[in-house]
Amino acid sequence: SVCVMGSGFPQTFAVIVAPTDGSPQASEAELSAMVAEVNKGLEAHEKLSFVVITEDSWTIENGFLTPTLKIKRNVLEGRYLAVAGEWFDMKKSVIFSSQVASV
Repeated sequence: SVCVMGSGFPQTFAVIVAPTDGSPQASEAELSAMVAEVNKGLEAHEKLSFVVITEDSWTIENGFLTPTLKIKRNVLEGRYLAVAGEWFDMKKSVIFSSQVASV
């Protein structure tokens, strides 16, 4: 799952749930290249500053998804916008949430 957010920040960013199904994990270099590729086709104000890879689980049970499996943006923003300032300060294109103590 992916959610793009960034309200109140200079640029948007994406939070991506790391796969837990045993599929191969993308490397930091591959993810960084993906961000650059995605940004090529976007207007300046739409470009992603970075992506955050989280090990959080987004489920109906923990309130991140609706019963029809739609993302609850307000819940996700409540969880992640509080630490987004730290992420911007890191000045990296790929951040693993385990690198930030407060997530």
